[in-house]
Amino acid sequence: MKNQTNKLPFATIIAMAMTLLTALLVVAMTIFLPSILDFYLEYVSGGNASYISTHKTPILVLLYAALVPVYAAVAGLFMLLSNVHCGRVFTRSSVRLIGILSACVYAESVICAVLSRYFILGAVLCFAALLLGTLLLVVRSVIAQATEIKAENDFTV
Repeated sequence: MKNQTNKLPFATIIAMAMTLLTALLVVAMTIFLPSILDFYLEYVSGGNASYISTHKTPILVLLYAALVPVYAAVAGLFMLLSNVHCGRVFTRSSVRLIGILSACVYAESVICAVLSRYFILGAVLCFAALLLGTLLLVVRSVIAQATEIKAENDFTV
């Protein structure tokens, strides 16, 4: 039993470190997004200026819109990992945070579906986001039921 409690904080710390790394990458993406998009459009169009000028603005707007749920998901993930680290896994707060993460992923799937007009990879990302959002909803339901069972057990003891 003692081994499991030692592994949980280490795994949580690793998860927090990876979430922090992800947050830093998202901030870098926010800053360098126009340059990255210019490079990509130049590569795809072969230097066709009319193609670039026609597609740059709507794609840039969609990509910045896609970053909004990402920021919300990263913040929610930090809060959820904080709950896990403090031993508050089966709480209403954790259930709510998992629901927020699921909503963020579903929002990403909608944006990816619109982006699939410009990138075929958008359709693949849309499908992956729908699958992940559904998985998060199932996990949310499981945690919600476990929270109810824990609350009942707390009252009986």
